[in-house]
Amino acid sequence: MTPLSARPNLWHGAAAVLSMVVLFWCQTPYEATAQRTTLRRSASRQVAFQLPISTPQEQGMDADMLARAYERAAAIPRIYSMLVVRHGRLVAEEYFDAPTRTTPMPVASVGKSILGALVGIAVDEGHVSLDQRMIDFFPEYDSPGLDSRKRDITIRHLVQMRAGYPYDSTTEFFNLISRSRDWFRLIIVDWPLERSPGTAWEYSNAGSHLLSGILTRATGMSLQEFANQHLFGRIGQPIQYWPRDPQGYCTGPGDVNLSPLQLALFGQMILKHGKWRGMKILDPRWVSDSLEDHSATSWGNFWPYRNIRYGNLWWYAEVDGHEVHFAWGHGGQFITVVPTLDLIVVTTADNFLGDFTNNSWNTEGAIFWLIATDVIPAAY
Repeated sequence: MTPLSARPNLWHGAAAVLSMVVLFWCQTPYEATAQRTTLRRSASRQVAFQLPISTPQEQGMDADMLARAYERAAAIPRIYSMLVVRHGRLVAEEYFDAPTRTTPMPVASVGKSILGALVGIAVDEGHVSLDQRMIDFFPEYDSPGLDSRKRDITIRHLVQMRAGYPYDSTTEFFNLISRSRDWFRLIIVDWPLERSPGTAWEYSNAGSHLLSGILTRATGMSLQEFANQHLFGRIGQPIQYWPRDPQGYCTGPGDVNLSPLQLALFGQMILKHGKWRGMKILDPRWVSDSLEDHSATSWGNFWPYRNIRYGNLWWYAEVDGHEVHFAWGHGGQFITVVPTLDLIVVTTADNFLGDFTNNSWNTEGAIFWLIATDVIPAAY
């Protein structure tokens, strides 16, 4: 297992490269219009499907500390937005170079946490169970020569990234997938396991795409249709665009297009144990299980984030004694949920499409640090 320090250039770039592959096949790319907006360190106006507006002071936050956090955020290259929600109220927001509050953008691997919620809904509705075998949804790939361990992979293994696949945010994997017209065949038949299912954690985009296929085949709907009917259609704006593979399946590893507002609404629903304005969206037991620290990761302790672990397509860490749960996407896309502080922090940034240099990591790392050392402490 390669330590984090040895993989910064390729680290967590899965959805960014998948976007390159999808744009090649689909011809319907998202094009952002860069337009600098007026600095708004306090949330400014109410719109439909929005969280109530308040001020940092009214919600017990240090307004001066938060203002300094936004000043530091403005100096981070290619950051697009930062929203802060406290006690269910939007208390601060800023849009830097691209979006407004409602502008959808590719959110890279934050989409994995959205996918995790959809798995939970599918379980609750009886479409799937966590102990069902992956191969049962793809019988056409079950041949005598298949690695027998792959027949033991379950949905639970996939949502916890314990299926046995190797780390695959690599040029090797994406060169293979960019040439493939059948991503499921590549993943199930050709892409080798590194270990037996259930034995250890490793970050896997391949496994996430299998979940997309499983949910689509089990529900009879694409991920986008299923999400709009059961999730985003109920808490706010429906998803307008979710990239697809050459066979028409929505990309499991990420890059669904979501706005900062949609991310904040989703984070608030998670914070409230799956409820939105009194409506049950997710089973609270699924939310709790998703946020559990099921697995140690290769990240360990990283800057102010201690004991970085993994749940059901959610990350877990400790920051200054507080449990922090976060959806994490390449370039600096984050939904950070801090239950003990009743706090949500959302950031979006350039997803650095195809850029595996330190440019992406410099922005992502700076946002990572900003949330932990400047935004979260403003709620103490």
